[in-house]
Amino acid sequence: MQTKKSQSAVEYLMVIAIMTIILVPLVVYNFSRTQQAKQDVLVADTKRIGNELVGSADDVYYSPGFAKRTLDEQVPGFVDRIYAEPGAIVFDVTTDSGPNTLYFKVDVPVIVSINLSSNQASPIYVKKDISIGQFVVICNADLCKKTADETGLCNDGIDNDWDFKTDSEDTADCP
Repeated sequence: MQTKKSQSAVEYLMVIAIMTIILVPLVVYNFSRTQQAKQDVLVADTKRIGNELVGSADDVYYSPGFAKRTLDEQVPGFVDRIYAEPGAIVFDVTTDSGPNTLYFKVDVPVIVSINLSSNQASPIYVKKDISIGQFVVICNADLCKKTADETGLCNDGIDNDWDFKTDSEDTADCP
């Protein structure tokens, strides 16, 4: 009688061991695929936002007179920096595979001033600034609502605080 109980216990342990040997690699594989899928979604979101910025910059630039667009987008947390280079809007990102750079070709002159330090979703504004030539300014609420003096941009000839006054006219913000 004792041998039957011990034989059942050994068979039970062997079934558990075989199930563990099969299940552990499957769980690890599915976990890594899930993490990769999350990264792919974040990269796709970033590409969508970049393409929206480029499209809005083109629309605003070629609109007659003053033009402004507001994009209600939350920039993914893995985006470290957004800035402009000649002919491009650039996103520096850090993914699980390391740091990467995403370039979005833009045919209009842009100035990008976006603060990514706050984790809150803030609208991104795209506006045309004709005070020093034709530029498209892209900024978020953190920087667009500051006065020109607070941003340190008092002597650049641009309407940095969006009050429709250039630095020379803006005596309240630029002493």
